[in-house]
Amino acid sequence: MQSKRKTWKRIFVYLAGLLVLLLISLTVYVVIHYNYISLKSGATLRVFKASSFNNRRSVITIFPGGGYSALGRWNEGYLWVPFFHRLGYTVAVLEYRMPCHDYSIPLSDATEAMIALKKRTKDFDYDIDKIGLMGFSAGGHLASTMMVTENDTIRPDFVLLFYPVVSMRKELTHMGSHNNLIGENASKQLEFQLSNELHVSFKNPPVFIAVSKKDSVVNPLNSIVLSKEIIRVGRPVSLHIYPEGGHGWGYKNSFTYRKQMISDMMNWLESIENNN
Repeated sequence: MQSKRKTWKRIFVYLAGLLVLLLISLTVYVVIHYNYISLKSGATLRVFKASSFNNRRSVITIFPGGGYSALGRWNEGYLWVPFFHRLGYTVAVLEYRMPCHDYSIPLSDATEAMIALKKRTKDFDYDIDKIGLMGFSAGGHLASTMMVTENDTIRPDFVLLFYPVVSMRKELTHMGSHNNLIGENASKQLEFQLSNELHVSFKNPPVFIAVSKKDSVVNPLNSIVLSKEIIRVGRPVSLHIYPEGGHGWGYKNSFTYRKQMISDMMNWLESIENNN
């Protein structure tokens, strides 16, 4: 019995050591490769420039989720950086501020980030018409808000959405995100304004959407309704609904359909690149 305990203790210590090494390696990677862009709002935008030997001249800007009350900055942010770097993408991660019932706060951060990225194309060596957004959950709401903007100068060129909050309509939204963004007693007019499925137009960029059918946190209908609206206006959208997985899987290896999701996403990225 005592021997078994010692064996399990060694295994635990070994695995703990591996985890520490992984975190240290990732931290070193982040520190070495990133460039900091100072935003006037106080939000943090870190840019990881693609290697000059492997550069698709495109940037993917990540908006982590967190219900507009926190940020999943690792699983839905920095853990994706080495992955996209290996593929030749410049990657940016926006740590936007929390709204505290004022939707203009994260929206102004996202707007300022897009303006900054468009001004710094030469510094980071990507094309001005290859600036994409990647949003998770509430970060997907922020990304899709930028997607449907009427301002041509800050609209992204492509968008990836993962189990996104899209709508602020009470029958469809994630109430935690709704209440943190615009307050529990928000007017119907404000809910309409920030329900992005209602504002899709012929200017909509290409969109990739990945969601689990059994998501009990954010209703998958957010993704389905948005996809239908994009199709209605004749714009390209690729919707992928996986049978299981729940919510918040992000970069987790434990997501059952991770390999399929990665393959679907990479195929889509290749397709939009070939169509440009």
